[in-house]
Amino acid sequence: MPKNSWLSRTFTYYVTAIGRTCGSKSLFRTSMTSVHRTREVLLFGLSANPPTGTTGHMGVVKHCRALYDEIWLVPVFQHVYSTKRELAPFEHRVEMCRLALETLKREQEDGAKLKVVKEEREMFEHVAATRKYIGCIDELRLGSVDLVLYLLGKYQDTNFTMLLGGDTYADLLAGKWNRGEELMQLVKFLVVDRKGVESPWRTEEQPRQSANVRYIHIPELNDVSSTRVRATADRDELAAYLDPAVLDYIVQHQLYAFAAASK
Repeated sequence: MPKNSWLSRTFTYYVTAIGRTCGSKSLFRTSMTSVHRTREVLLFGLSANPPTGTTGHMGVVKHCRALYDEIWLVPVFQHVYSTKRELAPFEHRVEMCRLALETLKREQEDGAKLKVVKEEREMFEHVAATRKYIGCIDELRLGSVDLVLYLLGKYQDTNFTMLLGGDTYADLLAGKWNRGEELMQLVKFLVVDRKGVESPWRTEEQPRQSANVRYIHIPELNDVSSTRVRATADRDELAAYLDPAVLDYIVQHQLYAFAAASK
């Protein structure tokens, strides 16, 4: 590994930082010489409330399959901010992600391996057990940097890249993320244009590419949002936003607007 490479610097930081998630610097401690990371994984963290189709979440996954060995959908277990915690049950959101990915796998066999993972929930459970936490697990406050530290310790053969929308990345650059500078030393980023959002890198001051950040534009995406999906029980409208299997699942389990319609 080149001494001054981005990956070398990341490992140097990683060796000193890993374990903070669990309150112990030695829990996942490892040496640079013992780690050889060969797998490239894109982390797509999302609320999945619900996951949208090929003009939204699944369109991003489809576009990125040629860029990585694997793409992991990581449904949020709980948001750091209490104002964003009105989510469908975790297992429902995991299953909707699985259904959407199955459709992509059938339509496109080549490219990155796709899977939905429960790593965020497992991290919460792991931290609670390590700290001998006796309160409700939902009261723990853990964020993206905690998840990345957890994954780096658990999967020592893997380089992780985080997928972010342009607006979210702008917040990271502006210092609005908890421990954002720490996070930027641990992983690379793939930043996707989002329709209707001014991209922060479209200026002369912000370079288009850098050593650990890559920017992409996906023409197939539109301004579909999970918020819009949750607000309607019109199946014809929803058919334009969702994978058919996901739509059927929402109706079957009376989620979102269908819960109100069933009363």
